[in-house]
Amino acid sequence: MPPLRSYVPRGAGLPEARWRLRHRLVCAVLALHLVILVGYGLLARTPDGPASVGTGIVALALAMALAPLNRRTRALAATLGLLLCSATLVQLSHNSAVMHVHYVFAVALTALYEDWTTYVAAIAFVLAEHLVVAGIDPGPSIAGDREPLRFTLVDLVFVLGTSATQLVFWFYGGQDASVYRTELAELDQGRTKVQDRLRELETTREDLLATVSHEFRTPLTAIQGAAMTMRKHRARLAESRVDEMLDAVLVNSERLGRLLENMLTAAEVRPPDGKAVTDVHQVALEVAELVESAHARRTPTVVVAVQERLEARIEGSALHQILANLLDNAIVHAQPGSHAIVSGAVEADDIVVTVANEAQGVDAQMLAELFEPFTQLDSSSTRAQEGAGVGLYVVRRLVEVSSGSLSVRSQPGWVSIEVRLPRAPARDVDLTLAERFAGH
Repeated sequence: MPPLRSYVPRGAGLPEARWRLRHRLVCAVLALHLVILVGYGLLARTPDGPASVGTGIVALALAMALAPLNRRTRALAATLGLLLCSATLVQLSHNSAVMHVHYVFAVALTALYEDWTTYVAAIAFVLAEHLVVAGIDPGPSIAGDREPLRFTLVDLVFVLGTSATQLVFWFYGGQDASVYRTELAELDQGRTKVQDRLRELETTREDLLATVSHEFRTPLTAIQGAAMTMRKHRARLAESRVDEMLDAVLVNSERLGRLLENMLTAAEVRPPDGKAVTDVHQVALEVAELVESAHARRTPTVVVAVQERLEARIEGSALHQILANLLDNAIVHAQPGSHAIVSGAVEADDIVVTVANEAQGVDAQMLAELFEPFTQLDSSSTRAQEGAGVGLYVVRRLVEVSSGSLSVRSQPGWVSIEVRLPRAPARDVDLTLAERFAGH
């Protein structure tokens, strides 16, 4: 069972600056009442012992409210001072019914503190004040016809009603403030996320500019240089030299084409056709031939060990780009004289395609970042391998939109990337084969 004090309200806990501002207002009103009480007593010219004592106690309460005490003590002092003003005005006006309304004003003003103890103090004060006054001055003017009890009940109803009303406003105001703070916190979180996203976009923009300025200019410069040399000095160039330059133009133009294709794919990867079925074995053979031709100077060897008639749920162009990027990356980073292997097999409901190459191991942190845009194993300006750092990112995006998954394994001497794709159902495979035979 929770302790009893856990059920006691603790107040709104106003910030110090706001509490001080409200307390100054209450003290200013209390000081004004003190002046009014003194002036009222002088104008009435009717000495009243209890009223004079009440005025003195109001002055003492104001002094305590202005003293360097804790917040709750100063708030209670100001509250009791205002309630004493109400009692003193009632006494000076000889129990005028109009003056009893002042209790409502006093309680309503102390609601600025948003502290439940001020309401308890108001209720206790009304009961104690009427008992004390009735005992001190039970004169004929208020003693007959149960009049003291009637005014006690009236004041008590005023105070209770006002307190209850203020507490209701306090409760709902606190709820609204809580909702406002929650929404403000969510807005601040959203603003922080937007700022983080803008910083990421700015970083991406800078990386893109650096990539374009380096990766695109290099092959363009080679193409332009070869073209200008052949245009100016073709008559003096041997046929073998011309063939070398033409080969360089083709290689660099193909490189530009791959860079551009990867850039466009990275910018917008569209969802694939849900009915697309592709022969993994056939695409692997085609890509292996193209990659070997593009890297003829490296004399690479691509071994295709993909099971025949292996059908996957992916568009042919997407699988072609995936394998082209993986094989290109494998050959570029392979050990000299080594080869890359493309294997594929069925595992349960998946088609697993693996591209492996002989290479130095890659540390775990770099493995986790390989498929992020503009990430390269060697990002220095003097790196031996060229590349924009978007090829593996394109692979990741194409695999993700095709409902597949990626995993990378690195061990001494070998690095392998595994692509899992949904397997095409048997009926789709049969339909595809039937369509091929019908085409022949």
